[in-house]
Amino acid sequence: MQNSHKISSLESHSTLSPYSILYPGTSPHLDIDNGPLNEQGKAELFRYFVTNIGPALDAYDPNKYFTEIIPSQATLSLPLLEVILTVSAWHSRATKRGPWKSTKFDMSLHPVVLSSLDGDALDVGLILHQFLLNMDGTSSCFINSNPIPTYNFKSPIISVHFLTFHDNILWARLRQEIFMSISNQEPLTLSSDQSGLEHMARTRDDRARANQMLIGLMDIVQYCFGSDKNTYSYDKLVESSSTWMMTNPSSFSPVMIRRRQAGDVFPEIWFLNDCVAAGLQYFHLARILLVVYDPRVPQLCRARKQASQWIEAQTKNDLEIICGIADSISSINPMHITACMAISMVGDRFTNSDQQHALYDILVKTTKTYGLPTESV
Repeated sequence: MQNSHKISSLESHSTLSPYSILYPGTSPHLDIDNGPLNEQGKAELFRYFVTNIGPALDAYDPNKYFTEIIPSQATLSLPLLEVILTVSAWHSRATKRGPWKSTKFDMSLHPVVLSSLDGDALDVGLILHQFLLNMDGTSSCFINSNPIPTYNFKSPIISVHFLTFHDNILWARLRQEIFMSISNQEPLTLSSDQSGLEHMARTRDDRARANQMLIGLMDIVQYCFGSDKNTYSYDKLVESSSTWMMTNPSSFSPVMIRRRQAGDVFPEIWFLNDCVAAGLQYFHLARILLVVYDPRVPQLCRARKQASQWIEAQTKNDLEIICGIADSISSINPMHITACMAISMVGDRFTNSDQQHALYDILVKTTKTYGLPTESV
């Protein structure tokens, strides 16, 4: 009885009861008027960033740096918050989704805003600015009527001192660079020799394993879209990619594979987590590039025709796997961004109308959700 009396006494004097919020006048005072997101329009833009833009930048990364950590930091940094709200306003308007219609937020990235950021916050601001520039192909009429300003800020992210900056920023930058490089069929401006990314991918978790394949994909993109096409470099890339696949841990084994049934366009392939799914997508994307850019492909008559048939069969199979992995996770998710890269390279090899419609649907919904340029595909 004595203990119950103490508990009752504590409850009667507590102002932080978990149920006190249900009763007016019993919860502590909150200074809501001074909150940075007290305006509904800004709050909606902030939520839009968390649910749409952050996941596109994080992709498979379980750290959720852009989805959770950066928004949390932005509530304590008005310049970073302004950048996030601006990017959300641009993105939601370009994709014709979300809160841009209901807000009067100024959608201009002033130089003073970016220059007031420093360290990781500056690199986040620059990546978000580059993210907008990468959207340039999604809504030409919107972009032309509201040009995105380009400011020449030199970020430490492009220097040789990579290891002093947050690794999540670097991986996000690399994923963006690879997407644009494949979409435009141009070499990257980064190289694994100078970036220090290999050092960051030496841990043994699934995320690091996927990032190792991402680095390998970067080297393959450099070879395929660069000027050096010697067979020695090609053989090293093939060997490195094959070694990655053959030495994967058991966590990279599929949980379930269901081959195409009647009416299916892509196989159904389940994995333990998004890191595994992304790593294997990168592997099959690398295979497509290596098969298409094989310097030993015969160039004459019958041998060339036979080689072309083999290339078509191999690349179509890899593309089906990449799309199947994405669709097996959900109807739309960041893995569809990788699927769009594969479609941009070999999607035209599909002549079946059902397959063509399925590939087109991936392009449309990925553009609509993430605002990335796929219209040239």
